[in-house]
Amino acid sequence: MLLILNDFSAEVRKAFEQIEHNGFYLDGYDIQAENGNLKINIFYNGVMKKILILKNAEYSVDISEIEIYSENVNIRKENGKYFLDADYYDYAEDGEKRNDKLTISFTDAEIECRIHKPNLINFGLKPWNNLFTLAWEIANKYDIFPDCCNERETAFIPLLTELYRLDHLSDNQRFPLLKELFIKHGFSEAAKRLEKIETEADERLRIKRTDRFAEQLNNAKYENVWRELFDKIMESQEGYPPENAPDEKMLLMRERINALMAENGYKGAYPEYIKTELKGKKRHAFYLYFGERYIDDLTRIKCFCGTRELKENEDIGDIYSCMFRDKTKRVCAELSSDLFDENNEIRQDIDNYVKIAIKKAQQEKLTKEEKKAVFTNDGVSVSLPEALITGLLTAIIALIIAIPLFILIGGLISFILFGADGVKDMLHEIPWFKMSAIIFGAVWVIMTVYMLLPFRKYY
Repeated sequence: MLLILNDFSAEVRKAFEQIEHNGFYLDGYDIQAENGNLKINIFYNGVMKKILILKNAEYSVDISEIEIYSENVNIRKENGKYFLDADYYDYAEDGEKRNDKLTISFTDAEIECRIHKPNLINFGLKPWNNLFTLAWEIANKYDIFPDCCNERETAFIPLLTELYRLDHLSDNQRFPLLKELFIKHGFSEAAKRLEKIETEADERLRIKRTDRFAEQLNNAKYENVWRELFDKIMESQEGYPPENAPDEKMLLMRERINALMAENGYKGAYPEYIKTELKGKKRHAFYLYFGERYIDDLTRIKCFCGTRELKENEDIGDIYSCMFRDKTKRVCAELSSDLFDENNEIRQDIDNYVKIAIKKAQQEKLTKEEKKAVFTNDGVSVSLPEALITGLLTAIIALIIAIPLFILIGGLISFILFGADGVKDMLHEIPWFKMSAIIFGAVWVIMTVYMLLPFRKYY
């Protein structure tokens, strides 16, 4: 195989070696025929694609209908042509899984590298977690294909590596650049916590401390640190095209959303809109950030809907400002729905989707029909039944611990002050059932609310 690979460029050889080392796992979305050639996605993350193009390709089965899996890919050469052999499976009409061999013949191969901006609509509702993902995607691109990184990305790699290691902790990890950054912004306590993570010998405790620290970074007080990192990352992506250029249908859809947002008093242009208004004596800002999300052959429209109570002379910020925890002064949710109908046309009810998004941003209650029309994520990690059950179990445990402890402490105090008769009086006079009911009910309610509110309001 090595002799055969010498026929190709260094980039192609590296791609074939990657396939040989990692195996060949593709479905109909990763492998496409175009103008007699076969395009195979060999690498993808949120900022780049690397595509292996097999020239003048012919294949033994319809590659759009199968899933290819093989840990033993063989590339051979016969009569001036190259052949790639791999296993594949598909399913018969009766649902039975079938295994077979796939052979692809081709005359030459080349690599196409597509670098693009990150699609921010793919991320979630936790700003620092989004930052970890962005850092990993760029650092991952640098590790595998360093030539595909620009100068700003390359210079930024040490800090990006520290950043994503907060989410993918490794042994002996150090954070000198992050500590310096936190100290610069006046958060010496955050730098000290990073030092504890660095020096913690117990791996389990180190991971636990890292997870807790990474989660607490989503508090509003760390927003300025996040902003500096986020702005640097996005500046390093300038000059790259979007992952998917909008076609005529998409452009018409965006124009329609622009018009609808203007009609409802919002300023801005696709994808981001802002509106401020007084609610009582407090000024509120409403944010909407739209985008298209591509999942295989499915296109969904997604929207972040944010609300923020502004302090006097406070900067309006943007949609990300709503994602930081700040008691109940900031709320962010996301909506998504299929963008195309069964005829591959832009949905006719796009107006209704925008209306629902506006209501969600402005904290207006949705009707049952509106809730069914879109997928809604309020960042609730725990459902109400789960919260109720957790609260119930906590209340039972609290009652089992509290009552004997109260009897022990109360009995000891009564005995010291009034002797054995004092203990008997205490046991007879205290309304045990009423007290137990109050303790049980209070713990159940408090724990249920605790399980729900941090996620529902802040994430």
